[in-house]
Amino acid sequence: MDRPPNSMSLFSNSKLLTAWSTRSWEIEAQRLQDSSDLLYDHLRREFVGRRQSLQTDLLEVIRSAASPRDLQIPLWTFHTSFVPQLSREDYAKVQGHLRRHGYEWSIGLVDNYFDPERTEVFEWDWQWKSRPVTVHRIVNYTDLLPRLALLFGLDFQVVATRVAVKSLSDPAGVKVYKTELQLRYYPKGLPRALWDKQVTVREKYADYAAPVHEANVHLWTGVPSVREAPSTPPPAPAPEAPPPLPQRSNGGGIAIPTVDEVSRRLNFNEPGIYTYEGSDALERAARDMVSGTTCHCNYHQEW
Repeated sequence: MDRPPNSMSLFSNSKLLTAWSTRSWEIEAQRLQDSSDLLYDHLRREFVGRRQSLQTDLLEVIRSAASPRDLQIPLWTFHTSFVPQLSREDYAKVQGHLRRHGYEWSIGLVDNYFDPERTEVFEWDWQWKSRPVTVHRIVNYTDLLPRLALLFGLDFQVVATRVAVKSLSDPAGVKVYKTELQLRYYPKGLPRALWDKQVTVREKYADYAAPVHEANVHLWTGVPSVREAPSTPPPAPAPEAPPPLPQRSNGGGIAIPTVDEVSRRLNFNEPGIYTYEGSDALERAARDMVSGTTCHCNYHQEW
């Protein structure tokens, strides 16, 4: 609803809105602090375990970088989704679908008997010890990212970047985003605004002791049995048998002799193999060979 301007107002409305916006963010961050602690501890453990490979990745990027803007590497990815305006009932169904397929990641505390294969994905709050919170909300409404950056040193920033989008046909209008946490390295130090923010976060967590729930934290990434399997290429066709070696033939094309044929052609007792005797044997054999009327090897009987 548009309101008419009030030139007689004693207060600056824009300042009031800015102040409340800041305070609203602080209230939401406080509400999500416990969930932020859970996700931070989960990622901290993962990054510590990958310390060597992450450093190797960054060194490779540095060796091939064309400018300081290239000095960044991927750290971790998660899924979040956008759902259009729906009725409460329809929205609950859509949320269940997204949770089942891992399109909306969340984190929370669970009991020892918690089983993601049998979890009800529609009305699931009662199945968790602490209400699960989406990773998207934690990333966007808490200081998780600057807190993670401090793990790597004073010259780093962690940012969240959407790297892919998938539009669902059922339910229509829903978009699933693949979001990547990226580590950026500033070899000459952080810009002033980023540095000030890091100082604030560093002071906040200098003596902070977050509760640890090693055995009861669950990062929800979908029901394991229905996660989308990566597509596999079709099997390569079996190699064809090598072509048969051509055999010598007398004008009849390539002949593939059988065992019987070979045996027959080597049988010198068959009629049709001519022998010549007498004083003119050589002369008669030469004459027959030149005339071509007689095959003396029994190899071309089709003639």
